[in-house]
Amino acid sequence: MSSPFTITTVEELRAGVGELLERVYVDEWGKRLAPAAGRTRRGSSRTLIAVDRGRVVGTARLTRGSVLPLEEQRRLQLPHFAAVVPLERLAVGGRLAVAAPLRSSGLAHDLLQAAIRAAVDDGVRLLFTACQPHLLNLYGQLAFTPYGPVSSKEGVGVLVPVVRDLTPGDAALRDLIASAPGHAARCRLPGELGEALAGSPLDPTVAAAVLRSAALVPCGPGDLVVSRGQAVRTLFLVLEGRIDVVDDGQVVDVVARGEFAGVVSYLLGVRQRRDLRAGPEGARLLALPVQAFASRGDDEAAAEAFLLTLVATLRARCPHAAARLVSPGGVA
Repeated sequence: MSSPFTITTVEELRAGVGELLERVYVDEWGKRLAPAAGRTRRGSSRTLIAVDRGRVVGTARLTRGSVLPLEEQRRLQLPHFAAVVPLERLAVGGRLAVAAPLRSSGLAHDLLQAAIRAAVDDGVRLLFTACQPHLLNLYGQLAFTPYGPVSSKEGVGVLVPVVRDLTPGDAALRDLIASAPGHAARCRLPGELGEALAGSPLDPTVAAAVLRSAALVPCGPGDLVVSRGQAVRTLFLVLEGRIDVVDDGQVVDVVARGEFAGVVSYLLGVRQRRDLRAGPEGARLLALPVQAFASRGDDEAAAEAFLLTLVATLRARCPHAAARLVSPGGVA
């Protein structure tokens, strides 16, 4: 369902955007806001602003690849794509922020849709961003796909690069995305998972969609995967290492190899009560966004029913299947 907010680019509202970013990134998340790139050249960036009764309640930013710092271009592998598509035709989304009371309203989805439309209007061919793992579902619903190596940013945690092809049907762009460094490794899922799904009661087409939509997320020691207070719409299966459930700096529980993290938050629609961090030796996760659980045309209820079947199948057939879904200390 679309949110009933006005999305605009009115310059006079920029002060309100700054205040919202300060509240969300600094006050709520304790992150430092670096100066935004792309302000020096007219037309090199666009800020989308969601307004409710004159108050700024959401924002997102588009920046041309050509004005991004070289370090940021390399982190997103833009030079790989610029060999075929000029940097001026590549854009990067960022600074997505929604006021806390409205984060279940669909506003983030609408802001991203508006960003996609704006990028198309500007002649952009590929739209990039890097998202936290729990947001893979949101971006997946909008046809973004993970394509390269995962990184970690201080104060933010694990970031998964995703890209949206804005010229559907262009085989050359599909091949370009598929040839990005790290993409092939991301697609090579562990054999035991494929074996667990093979011959299961799941619809073969849907099971195949799970394998296509899943994303491998390697994490370094202590990397933040999900912050307390975030709504988890992505399920995480621990393939290697472990995930620590952290409360006030103390490890209160562990999600071990073969176990699922984020299930209760996902199924009950509640916010994460504790931080999820990679253990002292790191972790390798399989992120399963909700849209991977349903075939085309199915609604979310069908997707959740499929999720339950998937979990039961993996528990029964996978050698390292989950021994539990809910940690004794609370929501994992």
